[in-house]
Amino acid sequence: MPIPLGVLAVAGAGAAGGGAAFELIESVILGTDATVTFSNIPQDYKHLQIRMAARGSYGVEDDYARMTFNTGGSYAGHELIGNGSTVTSVERVGGDYIAWIGGNTMPANVFGAAIVDILDYSNTNKNTTARSLGGVFGNTFKTIRLISFAWFSTAAVTQIQLKNAANGNFKAGSRFSLYGIK
Repeated sequence: MPIPLGVLAVAGAGAAGGGAAFELIESVILGTDATVTFSNIPQDYKHLQIRMAARGSYGVEDDYARMTFNTGGSYAGHELIGNGSTVTSVERVGGDYIAWIGGNTMPANVFGAAIVDILDYSNTNKNTTARSLGGVFGNTFKTIRLISFAWFSTAAVTQIQLKNAANGNFKAGSRFSLYGIK
């Protein structure tokens, strides 16, 4: 069933109408530690959105998710990072980082959350861009991050791979949902 898309719905906080709609394409809840791949993505949406609640299986507190399209390629991005008292920014040349999540040394049951918008993903006249807003709250690692992301290819996105940065796997219980936006 389509979800109305409005100003608040873009941030995942609710619906305010507006004509466009979210349609669930696929949702995955991991039963074991694993990576996630969305394949054969339909090409009839304007944009895509991924909503994730994830935790990495690597033995660190501050861990992150990586996203690649199709068979890989060249990526870059920027991050705006806030921790409650300071704000910093980072450039990620060659990086495919898309969200910061809790690692395996986070307190029990702490998962990072992010909403990732993949804009104009089927347009073959330009590079694909994405943005994400996410955060995680652990013992020492407490941040919110706004990330911009570019894939330097004009190919349509037909597959999305998500993996934990350190060792590839997300912890069991992590959820990933892919939506198409009409």
